[in-house]
Amino acid sequence: MKQIATLLTVLVLFSSCRMFGYKHIEGNGNIITQSRNVTKATKVKLAGSFDVELTPGAVTKVEVVGDDNILPFIFTEEHDGFLVVKSKEYMSYNSTEGIKIKITTPQLENLQLAGSGNIIGKGKFIGSEKLILKIAGSGDISLEVNTPKIEADIAGSGSIKLSGETKDETIKIAGSGDYLTEGLMAENATIRIAGQGDVKVFTSTTLDIHIAGSGTVYYKGNPSIKQKVAGSGDIKKLE
Repeated sequence: MKQIATLLTVLVLFSSCRMFGYKHIEGNGNIITQSRNVTKATKVKLAGSFDVELTPGAVTKVEVVGDDNILPFIFTEEHDGFLVVKSKEYMSYNSTEGIKIKITTPQLENLQLAGSGNIIGKGKFIGSEKLILKIAGSGDISLEVNTPKIEADIAGSGSIKLSGETKDETIKIAGSGDYLTEGLMAENATIRIAGQGDVKVFTSTTLDIHIAGSGTVYYKGNPSIKQKVAGSGDIKKLE
């Protein structure tokens, strides 16, 4: 009976792959840089394992770097005000040097990462009224910013590292993700941790902390602190 069940499972999986046209591509080693026609990139959604470079600049520009037989399956599309970067559905690939996305934009307002990609800022982003950062998965974001308000949401094991200046920052972590911003000077910080994530902040005025789980908040500065800890979580001052 077990053998029959196993055989049926294999047949279903095989049929599904055929039905949806699943395919795998090996990179051919011919690395090229391809420019994409994009009008705006202040809001970006990334789905996949891309390495992304974000650069502040007056003119919006998007380039994709990788094997020329894989790039046709890497899509850069604009939907509902977002630049969406993703690969073709039901397809896997093995790129020779990985797929790199280079984005130049005057401002950055919303950055959402789903997957295991890494996003690195190449310069300081200023000018936006609010910056929203979201990670679902194991991806990492590293940026230098100057913005009045930051909202960060990490679901999974990803990490966000920020430097620069802000007035108010709100951090939500569900899982084991880390929010590392001891190099970001803030006035007020609101932190909510559900799980075992760690947070490092530099706050001068107020610090509002709720921890449910084993997360730890490290802080610099001398803010007034409001705290509620349920579990083995901890709050520590950084020297």
